[in-house]
Amino acid sequence: ASAWVTGSCKSQAVSYSTGTGWQLLSNNCGISDRAYSVNNFGDVVMQQQEFVPMWQTLAVHVTGAGLYPLKGQIDAGAWTFAAFSGAAINDAGDIALIANRIDQGLSQTGLFVLHRIDACQANLGYGGPGHSYLSLCGGNLSSGTQAQLKLVGAAPLQPALLVVGTASQPTPLFGGTVVPLQSSVLLAPFVSDAAGSIVTPPIVGGGGPLTLYAQFGYLDPLLPQSVGLSNALRVELLP
Repeated sequence: ASAWVTGSCKSQAVSYSTGTGWQLLSNNCGISDRAYSVNNFGDVVMQQQEFVPMWQTLAVHVTGAGLYPLKGQIDAGAWTFAAFSGAAINDAGDIALIANRIDQGLSQTGLFVLHRIDACQANLGYGGPGHSYLSLCGGNLSSGTQAQLKLVGAAPLQPALLVVGTASQPTPLFGGTVVPLQSSVLLAPFVSDAAGSIVTPPIVGGGGPLTLYAQFGYLDPLLPQSVGLSNALRVELLP
């Protein structure tokens, strides 16, 4: 969303989440900052003003990591990202946007899709009840790599349990489906933060090939059976 404020900072990009409320995303004093798109992890692609007066640029605000102008992360050659044309981001972190270039006096416009270079483990679905989302992204979990396990959208400040198993055995439970319960090899307790998120220490790759299945369950007093379930992941550990 965009918030209109008084003074020289006329418009700032903001986001809202249960538990933490409104969060200011803009890090400069802009006159037309705005948020364009948000994914299930709370990552936002937005327009912000740089320190050069009246110059707008596209940026992505990554949950837990901060704000990054896209032009500083990507070498687009002669192409310029069109900040005023909008943009969209999906759960894989891919960003769709419009770019322009002038070549020998000829103006061109094209649609770009920027892909993340890290890897995310497969989402099997089965999420709910509740609106949480589980991901494991980073390296491909081969030796020498690591990835980050992150849960967002759970009930804030509530106990949670990470269930990891060696087989996919979907079982109806708590009004949803628990995938790895019957083959569980790990039950790890956590507590969600004020935003309803859980971020584990980095998962270290290697030791495979081994396939695991992971899913979170958590207390949520607002749900009919007081338990929410995340989506399930298939995790491939590589040699």
